[in-house]
Amino acid sequence: MAKLESVFSKLLGTKDYRINDLVAETNKISGVPEDKIEIRIRKLINSGKLFLYNRNMISLEPPIEKASVNFDERYDYDGITLGRKGREIHIVSSFEGEKHKEMMDKMKHNLPELKKEVYQLLAKIENLVIQSFNPLDVLGHVFTTNLTCDPEKYTESSFKGTQLLVELLHNIVLKSDFNVFPKESDFTKLDELEGLLDKFLDKFQCLINSEIILRDDLSFEEQNVYFNTIIHFLFMRGDAYPQHNQQLAEEFFSNIDPNLLKKEFTITEYFSTVEEISNQINSNLSNFFGFLSQIKKEHEAWLKFVEQGLEKGKSYQEIDLEYKQKIPTIREKLFPEYRKYLEIKEVKNIFEIKLNEKINKSILDSLVTGFNSNPTWSSPFDISIVPLKPIIKIEEKYYCFIVQHLIRNVIPIIEESFFQGDENKYAKAKGDFFESKTLELINNILPNSKIYPQLEYPKRTELDGLVIYEDNLFLIEVKGKKRRCIACTQDILKMTKDDVTEQIKKPFEQSKRALEYIKSKPTAEFRDKQKRTKLPIKEKEFKNIFLINVTADSFSEFTTDLNVLKLWDPELFKGDIYPWNVNIYDLLVITDLLENADDFIGYVSERVRLSKDNDIRAIDELDYLRYYLDTGFLTKEKGIESRTIPTIIGYTENIDKWYSYLRGEIDFAEKPRKHT
Repeated sequence: MAKLESVFSKLLGTKDYRINDLVAETNKISGVPEDKIEIRIRKLINSGKLFLYNRNMISLEPPIEKASVNFDERYDYDGITLGRKGREIHIVSSFEGEKHKEMMDKMKHNLPELKKEVYQLLAKIENLVIQSFNPLDVLGHVFTTNLTCDPEKYTESSFKGTQLLVELLHNIVLKSDFNVFPKESDFTKLDELEGLLDKFLDKFQCLINSEIILRDDLSFEEQNVYFNTIIHFLFMRGDAYPQHNQQLAEEFFSNIDPNLLKKEFTITEYFSTVEEISNQINSNLSNFFGFLSQIKKEHEAWLKFVEQGLEKGKSYQEIDLEYKQKIPTIREKLFPEYRKYLEIKEVKNIFEIKLNEKINKSILDSLVTGFNSNPTWSSPFDISIVPLKPIIKIEEKYYCFIVQHLIRNVIPIIEESFFQGDENKYAKAKGDFFESKTLELINNILPNSKIYPQLEYPKRTELDGLVIYEDNLFLIEVKGKKRRCIACTQDILKMTKDDVTEQIKKPFEQSKRALEYIKSKPTAEFRDKQKRTKLPIKEKEFKNIFLINVTADSFSEFTTDLNVLKLWDPELFKGDIYPWNVNIYDLLVITDLLENADDFIGYVSERVRLSKDNDIRAIDELDYLRYYLDTGFLTKEKGIESRTIPTIIGYTENIDKWYSYLRGEIDFAEKPRKHT
């Protein structure tokens, strides 16, 4: 093995390598099988003789020495440096082997107690809720505490994922029969409940991290995928802006065979019902918090009145007499808001759905989850029906505490509650829709392009779409399936790998096969599946050939950095050709905000190049988009000499505000545009 170490030293003496590149180069020089080379690299990393940073970069020296001091902010924590340049975050570590081992031993020792503490906290929360609260009261309180925010002040970087807590309480109250709860709540226990929830969330996140890190049966790359998959499942909610969820659902369900769905509603009636529910709840929230806000303002005005009186030398008695003269006017001003507040009276009433002509009652009844419906639920990793049936019905009254589910999950909700037809026929209709929508969006941003859907070439190989725009050729594959839920899954990595294979690997291989066919022939010939007309394609006529793979669901933890797949399993992603992977909802935003063909082609070019060069990293495609709008490129900030790969965060905030403005949630926002 000394031979391998000398090869590593020779190669790493000139530059740092990605793990897979170092393995390949060492194999060429030494002839040692790649699996043995990788095992040796791992042992040297664990012993502190080689250093790993940015998940896959190998160095001879501690990468902390590479960190530039030219950061806007820099923090050093016992072997870890966190540096910020603009909105880029750089993380480098110089953990030595012995120090790392000490940390792991400590975590392993503490793990059983940590796990016990987490589930004791969950049991305490459940007991407190059952003993002290009317379930509607507690759900109303937890929603208003965790899921209400000012759209004007909301930022992506301040997102805390606390919808998990609301869903946690939702599942706790629906485990039991409604009659076991007290009719009247003990609101003095709310602070205790909040404290338990906060402590649970902190400990639960710590438990997740510890259990994954201590999995000796998982490689570093598998731990990384496992962690990101679990975080996506637990904390991330929604792959699209609400209007885009609605737009695509309306377009799809309005045009499929009506015999595939039950007859008691149309998609228009569904969204009419959802819109009315949302309007009622938002109005109630506005009335409830509006009055409290007015009271707060008047209290602040009174404090200022007292302060100004004292500055003028007045006594408290004089100030009090003067202020009493203002009280009738203040009462008159507050009375309209107070009357609205009285109509609600209790927080739970904010979420009551008042039946009227805009609401289809049969839809509500189909989306009710009853009490005692899931008595075995005991963990956030368990299956929950709440996302697909978020309505609660008590004594002929309907309540909805997470109305976002009704829009965000509209397609799976309809598939779960209203589907009644041929599954194969439905799957084909869904696939055809997402293919045609993808080509429509690309045609919108590339006007006068030539669009060819559903092509065949030799050996009856298929391509979902081919687009020609000037000297640019786009080879397109689309997948319309939803990502599967990992709840109660015994082997999360296997399920995730199977989904990645279907949604990312296969479409990439299909579009890559078409590219290889084009490259193999002076003139490649495609045929229209229906008309059988020939389409000749010559590689030499195109400056750029892009592979675009579109999914109906988000796989952002992989598609924002496809090299993660190479490191996880080289069979998932092979070679130096990279596609641009994007989900349909992000593609809708991208083709909306990029205002001309040149910008779109520039963005796709940068995304493909970024996959190869790894200049920056993000967890959201739209962070890349806004970064590109600002800079015209996808490269890290100038002035950073560090060889670490920075993570960009918070770049979607102006995009979020723009679509929030279009929904009427805020008064004004500028449309994000590319800087010139």
